[in-house]
Amino acid sequence: MDQVPQPAPLPEMDHGSPAPPPAAKSAKPPKPPCAIHAAAESVGRCDMCKKTMCEVCDFAFPGHIHVCPVCVSAPPPGIAPRRTILSITGIALAVVGMAMWGALVTGAFSQLNPMVTGYMILLPIMGAFACSLSAIDRRLGNSALLWISAAISSLVTAVVLVTSLIGTLNR
Repeated sequence: MDQVPQPAPLPEMDHGSPAPPPAAKSAKPPKPPCAIHAAAESVGRCDMCKKTMCEVCDFAFPGHIHVCPVCVSAPPPGIAPRRTILSITGIALAVVGMAMWGALVTGAFSQLNPMVTGYMILLPIMGAFACSLSAIDRRLGNSALLWISAAISSLVTAVVLVTSLIGTLNR
Protein backbone atom coordinates (compact mmCIF):
# COMPACT_ATOMS: atom_id res chain seq x y z
CA MET A 1 0.00 0.00 0.00
CA ASP A 2 1.12 3.42 -0.86
CA GLN A 3 1.22 5.97 1.87
CA VAL A 4 0.57 9.63 1.23
CA PRO A 5 3.38 11.79 2.56
CA GLN A 6 2.29 14.02 5.46
CA PRO A 7 3.60 17.61 5.76
CA ALA A 8 6.12 18.25 8.45
CA PRO A 9 4.74 19.94 11.60
CA LEU A 10 5.57 23.61 12.02
CA PRO A 11 7.90 24.51 14.86
CA GLU A 12 6.26 26.33 17.77
CA MET A 13 7.32 29.92 18.26
CA ASP A 14 7.34 31.85 21.49
CA HIS A 15 5.80 35.30 20.98
CA GLY A 16 6.33 36.56 24.50
CA SER A 17 3.13 37.71 26.19
CA PRO A 18 -0.13 36.13 25.09
CA ALA A 19 -2.42 38.16 22.80
CA PRO A 20 -5.65 39.45 24.32
CA PRO A 21 -8.71 37.44 23.43
CA PRO A 22 -10.58 38.83 20.38
CA ALA A 23 -13.85 39.14 22.32
CA ALA A 24 -12.31 41.74 24.64
CA LYS A 25 -11.74 44.16 21.74
CA SER A 26 -15.32 44.10 20.42
CA ALA A 27 -17.20 44.02 23.73
CA LYS A 28 -19.92 46.68 23.74
CA PRO A 29 -20.98 48.45 26.90
CA PRO A 30 -24.30 47.17 28.26
CA LYS A 31 -27.42 49.11 27.35
CA PRO A 32 -29.21 50.97 30.13
CA PRO A 33 -32.12 49.17 31.77
CA CYS A 34 -35.76 49.81 30.96
CA ALA A 35 -37.31 52.64 33.02
CA ILE A 36 -40.22 50.39 34.03
CA HIS A 37 -38.61 46.93 34.09
CA ALA A 38 -35.20 47.37 35.76
CA ALA A 39 -34.12 43.81 34.95
CA ALA A 40 -34.73 44.18 31.20
CA GLU A 41 -32.26 45.72 28.74
CA SER A 42 -33.60 48.72 26.83
CA VAL A 43 -34.14 48.68 23.07
CA GLY A 44 -34.78 52.39 22.62
CA ARG A 45 -36.19 55.60 24.05
CA CYS A 46 -39.74 56.96 24.13
CA ASP A 47 -40.17 59.68 21.51
CA MET A 48 -42.32 61.72 23.90
CA CYS A 49 -40.69 61.51 27.36
CA LYS A 50 -37.25 60.15 26.31
CA LYS A 51 -37.27 57.36 28.96
CA THR A 52 -35.65 54.01 28.08
CA MET A 53 -37.93 51.12 27.06
CA CYS A 54 -37.58 47.35 26.76
CA GLU A 55 -39.24 45.30 24.01
CA VAL A 56 -42.33 44.77 26.17
CA CYS A 57 -42.80 48.50 26.81
CA ASP A 58 -42.17 49.66 23.23
CA PHE A 59 -45.35 50.70 21.41
CA ALA A 60 -44.38 51.17 17.75
CA PHE A 61 -46.56 53.38 15.57
CA PRO A 62 -46.37 54.15 11.83
CA GLY A 63 -43.67 56.64 10.96
CA HIS A 64 -41.06 55.03 13.25
CA ILE A 65 -42.65 56.50 16.37
CA HIS A 66 -41.92 54.58 19.58
CA VAL A 67 -43.84 55.44 22.75
CA CYS A 68 -43.72 54.02 26.29
CA PRO A 69 -46.85 52.70 28.05
CA VAL A 70 -47.07 55.75 30.31
CA CYS A 71 -47.20 58.17 27.37
CA VAL A 72 -49.64 55.94 25.45
CA SER A 73 -52.09 55.88 28.35
CA ALA A 74 -51.75 59.58 29.24
CA PRO A 75 -50.22 61.67 26.45
CA PRO A 76 -48.80 65.02 27.52
CA PRO A 77 -51.19 67.95 27.03
CA GLY A 78 -50.63 70.57 24.40
CA ILE A 79 -49.67 70.71 20.78
CA ALA A 80 -46.71 68.74 19.47
CA PRO A 81 -43.63 70.93 18.84
CA ARG A 82 -43.53 69.86 15.18
CA ARG A 83 -47.05 71.20 14.59
CA THR A 84 -46.20 74.48 16.32
CA ILE A 85 -43.09 74.88 14.17
CA LEU A 86 -45.13 74.20 11.03
CA SER A 87 -47.68 76.87 11.93
CA ILE A 88 -45.02 79.47 12.76
CA THR A 89 -43.21 78.65 9.52
CA GLY A 90 -46.50 79.09 7.68
CA ILE A 91 -47.02 82.55 9.17
CA ALA A 92 -43.42 83.56 8.40
CA LEU A 93 -43.68 82.39 4.78
CA ALA A 94 -47.02 84.20 4.40
CA VAL A 95 -45.41 87.43 5.63
CA VAL A 96 -42.49 86.99 3.21
CA GLY A 97 -44.88 86.28 0.33
CA MET A 98 -47.04 89.29 1.19
CA ALA A 99 -43.96 91.53 1.37
CA MET A 100 -42.87 90.30 -2.05
CA TRP A 101 -46.36 90.88 -3.39
CA GLY A 102 -46.38 94.41 -1.93
CA ALA A 103 -43.03 95.10 -3.58
CA LEU A 104 -44.44 93.88 -6.90
CA VAL A 105 -47.52 96.09 -6.60
CA THR A 106 -45.40 99.17 -5.82
CA GLY A 107 -43.22 98.52 -8.88
CA ALA A 108 -40.01 97.44 -7.13
CA PHE A 109 -39.74 94.41 -9.42
CA SER A 110 -40.60 96.20 -12.67
CA GLN A 111 -37.22 95.44 -14.22
CA LEU A 112 -37.37 91.68 -13.51
CA ASN A 113 -38.89 89.06 -15.75
CA PRO A 114 -42.59 88.60 -14.79
CA MET A 115 -42.10 84.83 -14.57
CA VAL A 116 -39.30 85.28 -12.01
CA THR A 117 -41.34 87.67 -9.91
CA GLY A 118 -44.30 85.32 -10.09
CA TYR A 119 -42.25 82.48 -8.65
CA MET A 120 -40.66 84.80 -6.06
CA ILE A 121 -44.14 85.47 -4.73
CA LEU A 122 -45.89 82.17 -5.39
CA LEU A 123 -43.34 79.82 -3.81
CA PRO A 124 -43.34 81.32 -0.29
CA ILE A 125 -47.11 81.72 -0.33
CA MET A 126 -47.75 78.15 -1.42
CA GLY A 127 -45.20 76.98 1.16
CA ALA A 128 -47.08 78.95 3.83
CA PHE A 129 -50.36 77.40 2.75
CA ALA A 130 -48.89 73.87 2.82
CA CYS A 131 -47.16 74.30 6.20
CA SER A 132 -50.18 75.84 7.89
CA LEU A 133 -52.65 73.26 6.65
CA SER A 134 -50.37 70.34 7.43
CA ALA A 135 -50.23 71.50 11.08
CA ILE A 136 -54.03 71.11 11.41
CA ASP A 137 -55.18 67.64 12.45
CA ARG A 138 -58.90 67.03 12.91
CA ARG A 139 -58.21 64.00 15.15
CA LEU A 140 -56.15 66.04 17.63
CA GLY A 141 -56.69 69.29 19.42
CA ASN A 142 -55.84 72.41 17.45
CA SER A 143 -54.76 75.58 19.23
CA ALA A 144 -55.66 79.11 18.19
CA LEU A 145 -52.15 79.51 16.73
CA LEU A 146 -52.78 76.67 14.30
CA TRP A 147 -56.10 78.10 13.18
CA ILE A 148 -54.70 81.64 12.86
CA SER A 149 -51.80 80.33 10.80
CA ALA A 150 -54.16 78.45 8.48
CA ALA A 151 -56.44 81.47 8.14
CA ILE A 152 -53.59 83.91 7.41
CA SER A 153 -51.92 81.68 4.84
CA SER A 154 -55.26 80.88 3.16
CA LEU A 155 -56.19 84.56 3.00
CA VAL A 156 -52.79 85.59 1.62
CA THR A 157 -52.89 82.78 -0.94
CA ALA A 158 -56.39 83.79 -2.06
CA VAL A 159 -55.48 87.50 -2.33
CA VAL A 160 -52.36 86.84 -4.38
CA LEU A 161 -54.00 84.30 -6.68
CA VAL A 162 -57.08 86.50 -7.28
CA THR A 163 -55.04 89.63 -7.98
CA SER A 164 -52.73 87.65 -10.26
CA LEU A 165 -55.71 86.30 -12.14
CA ILE A 166 -57.23 89.77 -12.46
CA GLY A 167 -53.89 91.15 -13.67
CA THR A 168 -53.56 88.37 -16.23
CA LEU A 169 -57.10 88.88 -17.56
CA ASN A 170 -56.61 92.66 -17.90
CA ARG A 171 -53.67 92.29 -20.31
